[in-house]
Amino acid sequence: MEEELKNQARLIWQKLLEANNILFIAHQRPDGDASSSLCLMAGVAKALGKKFTAVCADPLPAQFSFLANFSQIKSGFAEIKLADFDLIMTLDCSDLQRTAYPDLFLRAPEQCLIEIDHHPNLNPQSNWQLRSSIFASTTEALHFLLVENNYPLEAKAGTAILAGIIDDTGAFLYPSTSPRTLTVAGQMIDLGANLQKILAHTASGQSNSALKLLGTAMARLKINRTYNVAISYLLPADLAGLDNDDTNGISGRLSNLPGVRAILLLTDNGQGVIKGSWRSREDGADVSALAKAMGGGGHVRAAGFTIYGRLAEEKGKLKLTRLCPPETLSVALQAGA
Repeated sequence: MEEELKNQARLIWQKLLEANNILFIAHQRPDGDASSSLCLMAGVAKALGKKFTAVCADPLPAQFSFLANFSQIKSGFAEIKLADFDLIMTLDCSDLQRTAYPDLFLRAPEQCLIEIDHHPNLNPQSNWQLRSSIFASTTEALHFLLVENNYPLEAKAGTAILAGIIDDTGAFLYPSTSPRTLTVAGQMIDLGANLQKILAHTASGQSNSALKLLGTAMARLKINRTYNVAISYLLPADLAGLDNDDTNGISGRLSNLPGVRAILLLTDNGQGVIKGSWRSREDGADVSALAKAMGGGGHVRAAGFTIYGRLAEEKGKLKLTRLCPPETLSVALQAGA
């Protein structure tokens, strides 16, 4: 696998060098890994003298404003014309839909699409991919890309790489942390990445609202002793007035619960969509199989899915109401159903 990844890294780098105008795009509601990846590649593109745009459907969380190039990341697609770019690179996206940019599905055949990620891709659409679960974060995958092509890393790039790793591993607490991850982290610190500053803004620097939300999820935990699976949920009222980053990492923190094989966190965003996040720290518990059965996917220890529906509490019990996907509902209405 390592040799195949090296070949992919060299091919992708050549495409970057040949490109005239590059679009870097991460998933909607960006977390620390997505934010760090965008900032890192913006710096790389500048160093290579490339014309580029780095964009996300939603604003990057303010807690990552310490990253170099943070202010250059655009929010929303109103000013983006896909036809202007000859190379498109998605970052930290398990599939194109996670970008929330439908124009990507309409790109011209000559527009090269590259995907860099550490999640499995259930529906690959790209020309080239650097994607493997051996990486704990997308910034770790990008580190692989840069090192394999002898790109000269420095402290600012190292800070972005380390910030993505720390955010996606819960400061090295999650099972995705590997010896490779720790080696890369140590190298970035040697480059001058400020570990204490990163920790203060990411995994151990959560806001009061984020900590209260974690407390709400913990208070609702129920354990199915037949399977030793814990379940919790967050309702729209719990999320009112909170920033996107307040919900990041909650499922990972719940995974530290002793005596259970896996945890499931259901989050209702109040817009007819429920996000399910599976986490496990136990050998032999493959939550990616559970997520796949629910239409999603992910890693053995961390996976997720999305369904259309609503959550509600009724008489102390959780009720889930399934809804039609928007496109299904639209077709039904047009047919007079």
